[in-house]
Amino acid sequence: MKINSVVSCPNFKRALSSNEQKKLKQAQEQAREELGTKETAAIIFDFNVPSVYGKNYAIGTLNSANAPEFIQFLQDVSQINKIQAAPQGDLQYSKQRGDLVFDLSPYSGTTFTLGSHTIALDKLCNDEYGNLLDENYIKSLDENYPASKLDREYSTNYAYVLGNKYDGILFKALHKAFDNFKQLDDEQLKQEFEAFKETLSQYARKNIEFDARELRESVEFLEFCQFIAFKQHLETKKELNEQGIKYFGDCLICFSKKEVQMNSECFKPDVFMGVEDPNCPETNNIQGWWAPSLNFDKLGEFDENGEIVSLDVVGELLYEKFKNFLTLYDGIRLDAFWQYVTPFEYNSDLKGGYTYNLQDKILKIIEKASIDAKGYFNPDDFVLELVGYGVQESKDMTRNIYPHVFSTAYSQYGENPKDLKEQQGYVDGKFLIGMANHDNDTIVNMSREAERRKIQTPQLKETLGAGYRYLGYEDKNYQEKPYKERLEQDFRTAKAAEIFTTANQYYTLTDLFGMSEKINNTGKVDAANWKVRIPADYERFYYSQLSKGYGINFPKAYEVALRAKNSSNNKLIEQLKKASEILTQDGPMTRKEADRAEKLGRLDVVF
Repeated sequence: MKINSVVSCPNFKRALSSNEQKKLKQAQEQAREELGTKETAAIIFDFNVPSVYGKNYAIGTLNSANAPEFIQFLQDVSQINKIQAAPQGDLQYSKQRGDLVFDLSPYSGTTFTLGSHTIALDKLCNDEYGNLLDENYIKSLDENYPASKLDREYSTNYAYVLGNKYDGILFKALHKAFDNFKQLDDEQLKQEFEAFKETLSQYARKNIEFDARELRESVEFLEFCQFIAFKQHLETKKELNEQGIKYFGDCLICFSKKEVQMNSECFKPDVFMGVEDPNCPETNNIQGWWAPSLNFDKLGEFDENGEIVSLDVVGELLYEKFKNFLTLYDGIRLDAFWQYVTPFEYNSDLKGGYTYNLQDKILKIIEKASIDAKGYFNPDDFVLELVGYGVQESKDMTRNIYPHVFSTAYSQYGENPKDLKEQQGYVDGKFLIGMANHDNDTIVNMSREAERRKIQTPQLKETLGAGYRYLGYEDKNYQEKPYKERLEQDFRTAKAAEIFTTANQYYTLTDLFGMSEKINNTGKVDAANWKVRIPADYERFYYSQLSKGYGINFPKAYEVALRAKNSSNNKLIEQLKKASEILTQDGPMTRKEADRAEKLGRLDVVF
């Protein structure tokens, strides 16, 4: 655990009171209107989500009973109106010496079933779920969780949750819930279950039947797990929408091993998806994913205008995949989208190339799936990942029609707002950009690399213009920091402001909270991958991080972005500056504490 990620500094700074927060919200809304900000998204992995004290059983989920309060906190500090959930499918597993070993990467999971690890056990204690579990049982899972305070707060413990042979606490709890469900008198819940089973696609059913054989579980138990997972997921979507937040899902380019095995007629034997990459000379300039390639010869029939006449097995598989996602989410991020236009394939001898030019055939299938699932089609409901080699044709075909997603971690390669708009022809609002994603290093670690700062600073100066001179704070602690630390903090501030010079932006939770822990060490089998969590005392943690110069200070980001756009609204700029400085002052560390201090007349500044 890196020092900047631990609440260890006794000289905490302060949160805003409710009155101050209300005024700041008005100022931020005004800033967003002037900047032309449309969409701010938080990228969230379920395991990132904090637990509450007394109910921490080693993993988080967006479906938990405490998640709405956490999301409200994110909305208060950052004005998010979208959540981009990481993949939420069943985790992939393999059998090794009689045990089940899980691939913890959500990017290896299923596309037709939801992961049991996304189920919130605490909700099963509610009347709506027939009180299938007792609250004291959930508390016992916390009491028996064998971990230090540091590990409990900041890390996911998959060994405790999943165990071997599915003997972890999660599956024991779900079996207990299922046994209680069978004895339940609640006819409505049972009717919901029967209705749910009727809606399962043939592909989801294949997954369930496969797991039933492999895990020696009953089909009905696994159907029950899917029922609970889907029910909670749709409840979460409804709650988010009521908060004015869109819920997007991450639609994987690949399929899980069991999905490939259960639909083998759709895949080519000994042919895999990957990327042409000159940085991989040891593998014949191929970045190997070792994911079986779809046989696009079986896509279907299209007329001379490119419209669908009929779908073959591969076209049907993709149609059902997209339709499933559009039932679960408001929109989807399409992972590695170029593989749907100019697929790169290779064999086990590492020989390959671009084998098809599919043009817009997959887009036609996506459009059909959207209309059938939602009753309409809107290109803004689809975010395309188009980065790296072999993407140009896909970019040219979809630019300014479908939003594309980028990361300023690669700003020196043109992934920055200024170059995207001025050099690559993007219209503002037709791309999303963030400081980093799950596969990048964190902004904290990037700021500590002198070479990276040297490379990216000229572009930051050009993008931020006059705003670049206002990265610092008047706060005494900032002014007295060593020059190197101020350089690092200024770089982080500049990177945050940069993404607000355009209409649509996103952030990861690790960057919001100023953590140095990476979500994933790309290309490495690392015990720390896919585990980082936000602590239960997240509000205090956030403001303590701001006190040390870490985390995203949103008023400061808006202030610098407005200055970058040569705003003449000096009153607004001063309001944002004052708010950003308040967040560096000594004082209460939560909203409740700030309200109490304000009531007693102990706050030295009221925004």
